[in-house]
Amino acid sequence: MNKKFVNVETAYAPQVLSFEDATRFLKAKIEIGIVPIDKVYILFGYRHISFNKVYQSIGYLGAGIVF
Repeated sequence: MNKKFVNVETAYAPQVLSFEDATRFLKAKIEIGIVPIDKVYILFGYRHISFNKVYQSIGYLGAGIVF
């Protein structure tokens, strides 16, 4: 049976903790995936990074091997 997983990460920094002229920093990521066989995973994810403006907002597909 395939195992499924969800990974969610967020990071936020207000102006007082941001570098240089940034008024804030925001990073958010969500990944949804399956483990079809032991130590192998396939995932689909979405990542959003912004500071003063949107720096990156993109979906991605990935795979990995754990050893």
